[in-house]
Amino acid sequence: NRCDGKAFFTKKQLVCLNGSRSARGIAYMIQAIMRDDEQASAELLDIKLKKAAPDIFITGIYSSSADGLNAIEHEQPQVLFIDIEMPGLDGLSLVKKMDAENTEVIFVTAFDQYAIEAVRMQALDYLLKPVGEEELNACILRLREKLSEKEKIKSSLTLDNMLQKMQTLNMEYNKIAIATMEGILFIPVKDIVRV
Repeated sequence: NRCDGKAFFTKKQLVCLNGSRSARGIAYMIQAIMRDDEQASAELLDIKLKKAAPDIFITGIYSSSADGLNAIEHEQPQVLFIDIEMPGLDGLSLVKKMDAENTEVIFVTAFDQYAIEAVRMQALDYLLKPVGEEELNACILRLREKLSEKEKIKSSLTLDNMLQKMQTLNMEYNKIAIATMEGILFIPVKDIVRV
């Protein structure tokens, strides 16, 4: 389920440009970036993620802090898997410095002494290397729940904004269509109290 060609993202839609535009080329994925200075460790986590969560697409694995920070701010991934003890900018400092407020952070490290600071930074999870299958599956479940919760809030806000705009426009046909089992109901927007 990984894309071998170049990829670009439009919100959650991933389109793989590998010469075809078949149904296999379009899938809904969780965009992720990995920052780890140990190539073997990063590759092992990538293999485990491919097996446990084929819907998580690693857009890049970065060993340099500068490249990783640039990619995070440019791509705004939904999740960042990051080691802590690395040369240059360590993982905790990179997370503090990054400008990606909607990115969930999952620390993946061999050191347990940073867990309290990670919790204070509101990291989604803190996994100890080598990452076990159970821990990874639980982490992925939390990630999916968190992203689903964010999407519901975003959808609710979008619907609220739409209703507010409709109310302020005072349109001639100021009704919204609601599909029911009996058919379509047209409800005046002014009668909608809560969404």
